[in-house]
Amino acid sequence: MTEPDVALTDYALSIECALFAAILYFRGDRSLPSWRWFILFFASLSLATFAGGTVHGLFLEGDPSAHRALAALGLVSGGLAALAAWGLGAALRLSAAAARLVVTFATGEFFLYCALVLFVVPDLSLALANYAVPAVFLALVFHSLYRHMKVRELRLGTAGLLLTLLAAAGQQKGIALGPPRLDPNAVYHALQAVALLMVFLAARWLLRRRAGGLF
Repeated sequence: MTEPDVALTDYALSIECALFAAILYFRGDRSLPSWRWFILFFASLSLATFAGGTVHGLFLEGDPSAHRALAALGLVSGGLAALAAWGLGAALRLSAAAARLVVTFATGEFFLYCALVLFVVPDLSLALANYAVPAVFLALVFHSLYRHMKVRELRLGTAGLLLTLLAAAGQQKGIALGPPRLDPNAVYHALQAVALLMVFLAARWLLRRRAGGLF
């Protein structure tokens, strides 16, 4: 394993997100429009981090075609998570007509993003930039719902989304921790694990609400 700390923390994050997706799939209120978006959000992050862990653990050196294929899978999966964040924010806070417009825009942007990362700029920094705007949008939606309902889980969800952005910024700047010195990617994964748990707690609360509206 070429980068064990990065690969193992990636795999741990993948398992965490898969568990979150499974819990929400079986325990969430399927009548709510946000249900499918939450499933897509966590499932796509699980796939992205699995691909990343496999690249860093097994294919960082060696077979270049396998490296490219796994990297592309990770980048596209990250784009799906960004699309899900747009869909979530729209489903939770906008009217049905406005939500459809947002999802239409986000879907078009997703295909443009895929073209860029597959054929022009296959780079993680583009994936993180693509995630940043919908993450801020969803954080604002969570905060708006929190101000109305004063539910702790919504405040945690807001903080969790902001932490994902701070963790990504630290990863891009190469911030590491020690001793023992952890790779910036491993630090990023550890922070993401905490942040996504906070988002999951908000999701679990929201999907316990019965159909008929949040308010």
